[in-house]
Amino acid sequence: MNFDAAALAYVRYVLEDKNLKPGALAKKAGISASTLTRALNDPKHKFKLSMSTLEKIADFSKINLAPFLEAKDTAELSLITAHSSTLYKPGNPKERSRTHAFKVTLIIGDVAVGVWRDAGPVNYFDYGSLHITSTIHEPNECFAFVARDASANIVADEGDLLFCTKPNDAMANTFLKAPGFEDLSGGAVIVERRSKNAFKIETTVRLIRRRRDGVPGWELLSAHDKDYETNTPKTKRPLIARVLLDHYLGNDEYRVVGEVQYVIKDNMAAVINFLQSVR
Repeated sequence: MNFDAAALAYVRYVLEDKNLKPGALAKKAGISASTLTRALNDPKHKFKLSMSTLEKIADFSKINLAPFLEAKDTAELSLITAHSSTLYKPGNPKERSRTHAFKVTLIIGDVAVGVWRDAGPVNYFDYGSLHITSTIHEPNECFAFVARDASANIVADEGDLLFCTKPNDAMANTFLKAPGFEDLSGGAVIVERRSKNAFKIETTVRLIRRRRDGVPGWELLSAHDKDYETNTPKTKRPLIARVLLDHYLGNDEYRVVGEVQYVIKDNMAAVINFLQSVR
């Protein structure tokens, strides 16, 4: 999301949160009413919202501007705190000089179709952690989601855990462009879909592959078996529609935030965690 789009999303959020009209917000923030109305009514207008204008709105509303301008995904926002060097504050002076590594995988949310939540970090303490991680990727590049419905039943059943790693645009392009592998699917990915005002997100599992129509780019496909039934009427709307992307990592509306490496079945997750804790 570029600056202008993020700025407009922030202003719309403040208007909704404070239940104000643009003119009333402008008056309370000490700015010209036309500054807001021009930007809100005509996003292509040459007069854009400046940082000083946004700061005045933030001063009045007490709503933090930073998350909207950064527009980072759930995984990045959630993991950055857990893997920060300031997370641990040991009382023993001898402990302060030691490096404390976070050697577990955090569960940072749910995946389900049609479930929208506020954009921002997830409180991983609500989910706990997996006592397993990758042997290839660092712990701060690994995370997990819980499947809360059957919308991705080709990949995972409801209740399963999806072990993921951060996506790598460069590596994906290099691998899939190799001779003989141009049409190879990229596998299952975690996708964040942002609402029009960018304040709500839906997290789902999709399948990704290169476009098959000769146009450079990618396509996100449904991971639900019902969307591939041959006897389904063409007029029936699929559970998850196909989405075309110019880039592997997505766009302002659809963002690939994780690559599913493997699935931990619901009836095995507790067993695996128990065995990992046994000394």
